[in-house]
Amino acid sequence: MFLDLLPGSFCKLPLQWTFRLGQLLGLFGYVVFAKYRKLASANFRIAFPEWTKKQVRKNGRDHFQTVTANLLCSFVLTQKPWDEASSYIDISPLLAQASKIKAAPSVIWVINHIGNWELFILAPRWLQNPIWAVIHQKLRNGFLDRHVQRSRESSGVLTIDRMEGLHRGVTILRSGGMLGILIDQHAGDKGVWTPFFGRLASTTPFPALLAKKTGAVLMPVSIVTSGIARWRVEVGDFIPSREASTAEITARINLSLEKQIRKNPNDWFWVHNRWKTPNPQFLLRHYHRGVYVPPRSKDSSPSACSYDLATRRIRQQ
Repeated sequence: MFLDLLPGSFCKLPLQWTFRLGQLLGLFGYVVFAKYRKLASANFRIAFPEWTKKQVRKNGRDHFQTVTANLLCSFVLTQKPWDEASSYIDISPLLAQASKIKAAPSVIWVINHIGNWELFILAPRWLQNPIWAVIHQKLRNGFLDRHVQRSRESSGVLTIDRMEGLHRGVTILRSGGMLGILIDQHAGDKGVWTPFFGRLASTTPFPALLAKKTGAVLMPVSIVTSGIARWRVEVGDFIPSREASTAEITARINLSLEKQIRKNPNDWFWVHNRWKTPNPQFLLRHYHRGVYVPPRSKDSSPSACSYDLATRRIRQQ
C-alpha cells in the first residue's frame, strides 16, 4: 500500500529535508487547490478581521506549507523508536505538569489540529500511564483510516469509535486512564453552538460530559511547530469544570483553543469549515436549545472581546 511505503521512502533522508520537501509541496498545493485556498482565506478573515489582504495571503501560504511538511514528517516519526523520535519533539512543557497530572483522578487530553497532531500517537511514551486512549472518528478514505488505526495500535494507543465513546470513555477515566478527544471540528446538530473567534460554531460537548460524569480534569494539549522538523508539546491552563454546566465548559474549551491558535495562527488546520451552519435563521432566530454565549467578560483580551462580538451578531439576526 502506498501509505505504508511512505515512511520507508523518507527514512533515508534527514528529517529536515523531508520537512523542506513538504513545504515545497504545500506551496504547490496552495497554488493548485483554489477551493481550499479560498476556504482558508475566508476562515482567516473570520478569525482575524483586522488582517490586510497581504497578511491573509502570507498566512495562507505558510499554512499550506506547514501542514504538508508536518504530514510528511509524521509518517516518518510515528514509525521510529521513541529514543530516536524524541530528539525532534520537546515534551518538557508536559513533563513540567507531571505532578499536577498525577494528582488528578484521571485526565482528558483536550487535543486539536494544531501543528503536528498525528504525533499524539506517541503520547503513551511521554508519561507512565497504563491506559492511553483516543476517541476515533472513521475517515472517509478507507485506506488512510486503516493506516491511521494500525499506527495508533502499534504505538499502544487504544482507539475508541465515537459511537461507543461515552460508555468506554467513562470506563477508562474511572480506571485512572487518560483519554484524548479532538475538540476543534464542526460537530453538526449534536454540538453546542458557542462562540469561537466571535462567531457561533457547533462544538462537541463530549469532553464536558465526560468531565462531569467522572471528575476527570480537562487538559488542553497542542503539538506546535517550533522550527524546521521541530515540535513542542504545549499544555494550556487546565479548564475548570466543577459547578459549571456542560455548555459553559464547552465554551471555555473554545476559548482555550482560541488562545492557543492566536500564538501561531498559521499552525492550525484552516482548510476545515469550522463555522458551517446549515441554516442561520434556524440557529439564531428560532433555535434556542444548544446555543450558549457566555456573559460579558471584564477581560479585555481579543478572545474575551470575541464573545461580545458573537452576542452582537446574534442580536442582529
